[in-house]
Amino acid sequence: MNNLRRALAAPAILAVLAIVLASCSSVRATALEVNGHEYSQSSIDEELEAIAENPRLAERASTSDGTIDSSLTAAWLTTLVEDRVVEGELDRRGIRVTSADRAAAAAAASEFFGDTSVLEAFPKWFRDRITDRFAEREALLGEIGPTATDADIQAAYEEFLAAQRAQCPSGRFAAHILVDTREEAEAIAAQLAGGANFANLARERSTDTNSGSTGGELGCIDAQEYVPAFETAVTTQPLNQVSAPIQTEFGYHLIVVRDTIPLDAVEDLVRDEVDAGGSDAELGALTAKAKVSVDRRYGRWVVRDGVGRVEAPAGASSAPTTSP
Repeated sequence: MNNLRRALAAPAILAVLAIVLASCSSVRATALEVNGHEYSQSSIDEELEAIAENPRLAERASTSDGTIDSSLTAAWLTTLVEDRVVEGELDRRGIRVTSADRAAAAAAASEFFGDTSVLEAFPKWFRDRITDRFAEREALLGEIGPTATDADIQAAYEEFLAAQRAQCPSGRFAAHILVDTREEAEAIAAQLAGGANFANLARERSTDTNSGSTGGELGCIDAQEYVPAFETAVTTQPLNQVSAPIQTEFGYHLIVVRDTIPLDAVEDLVRDEVDAGGSDAELGALTAKAKVSVDRRYGRWVVRDGVGRVEAPAGASSAPTTSP
């Protein structure tokens, strides 16, 4: 779905619309066939129209003439190919969509279209259809893809850390544990002095749940806005030493400043990214092997470097017009 996500994010694509959408639902010409499953031109146009008419996309798309760009059309057809491959794999593997998959689907669909407000602005039939498709994707992606090895995690972590350091001139990265009382802070400080892991205690004890989920990490201190007492600590604290409890309006902080972000703080996030990349890669490989036929007026199915997608006609700014 990456191609479509880029298309939806590009004002130049949505601002210059160039397909006349279906004006009559009686037309059933086949526009796309995937592994023997046919999609009519009118059914595709119906979905494209829902995208173009979403009021949350109004600033990036004009729908006054009822047209839409051929590149967006090609990206949407590519998404339909992927969705059909997912359906086929679920059937072949006997995988059932669970309530957990459906719960995750709403968040995934919202992220795909930008945010929840965009998803909610679609008509209910489209919202339900898209959420069902994402639920099927969640079910399949939960079953496929290689499990990340320690070497995979280390490589991804080093890439992440290099990117963070490149954006941090000071080379100082702060982490904290926030609690309500001085007594709590002093008790945690004693545990840390005894060898307890800072990231683990941040996850277990910090009332700042946002940073707590990543071991208390706050990232590079550059360009951050802190309350005065906290700012003094992160700019003057010796590296790798845990501060005494520091009181702010939010409670009591134990702060550590390092020249790195330790792997144990972000390992879960890194692992999730690596696993997701593996699953996406396997789905991409399955999609590239699909038997796909596209109405030549929409473009053609191409596979390059193991990646399959619908490519709009060369030099065309618009896809075919559906006759009423």
